[in-house]
Amino acid sequence: MDVGLEALAYRGAGDTRNDWARIGLVKLTQRFAMRRGLEATFSIGVGAARTPAWVGWYQVALGMRVPLGPIFVGAELSFEQLDILRVAGGLGVAF
Repeated sequence: MDVGLEALAYRGAGDTRNDWARIGLVKLTQRFAMRRGLEATFSIGVGAARTPAWVGWYQVALGMRVPLGPIFVGAELSFEQLDILRVAGGLGVAF
């Protein structure tokens, strides 16, 4: 089980299309080893967002990672509050 912090910003998630919603999450991720060095991930994130008032925020995500020593390359598909479906890719560091 991994614990991480995630910061996001979405344009148009608030009341008007020009406002930016700032989001902070604490994210719990469970990794599952698969063949050929890949890892599947399941994550749950809980936090808060300012859209323009403060609201609770959640995230549920499925993803995959390729560990490269302390660095990993990953991709995830997540469902978030306000019916947001997010596809993301990234580079990370595991401590």
